[in-house]
Amino acid sequence: MVPVLADPERVVGVGGIIRILNGSEIRGGQVKRVRLPRKSIEIIQVVEYLRAFLIGRAAWAQGNMMLIISGAFGLFRTDLVRAVGGYRAKAIGEDFDLVARLHRYLLKKDRNISNSCPIRSPYGRVGAVALPYLWIYELYAPIIDVGGMVTIVVAAVMGDLNHEFFVQFMIFGYAFATVISIGAVLQEELTYKRYSDWQDVARLVTYCFLEHFPYRQLHMVWRLQGLWQYMRGDMAWKPLARKGLSATTTAP
Repeated sequence: MVPVLADPERVVGVGGIIRILNGSEIRGGQVKRVRLPRKSIEIIQVVEYLRAFLIGRAAWAQGNMMLIISGAFGLFRTDLVRAVGGYRAKAIGEDFDLVARLHRYLLKKDRNISNSCPIRSPYGRVGAVALPYLWIYELYAPIIDVGGMVTIVVAAVMGDLNHEFFVQFMIFGYAFATVISIGAVLQEELTYKRYSDWQDVARLVTYCFLEHFPYRQLHMVWRLQGLWQYMRGDMAWKPLARKGLSATTTAP
């Protein structure tokens, strides 16, 4: 609520950091102690969330190009949400859909609310930078990954692969991504100090080195499956079975 109270006329929407609940101590519906999950894939997801919120979304917000305020933890100006028609029932990514429509509505209503980028795009920074980024590096990323793997294999078979350059390129990519993840983890701990056990922080940093294989490849497969489902017209949320926490029930 701090940014809303500081500038209620200009703040359209705000969001918080979504965290992995697994492993934490919950009593009476409240988090009493933040702990890491036990499963490796869940710890990697903790790192992934910290990187996305503390690095990725914080950077987009600085340029007024935030396109996703998570529906699980977001707050919007009601009058503007009503002006764009609210949430659309047929939109799977309803949080992204709403934020994108808010950007478009405000740009059309008043070009001065969002500073246009130098190339003078009618849709401002969002249309010129943020949306193209999502198309290339998010939507088509798994296809590009597969294409890159196939290209490497073909180049190696044909004898056109420069092995020295390939090794250097892989080391640089691995180190660059790992440094970003470690930076997000350390920023989280230095700022919020969520984990009372230093071993949890050490495990988080360790998993920053391990998320590139096989989690990245699994993530690519899942995203390819999602694209295939979308192309087949399968655009409905599937039921998710939750474990460990009892579902909220209505008292008789």
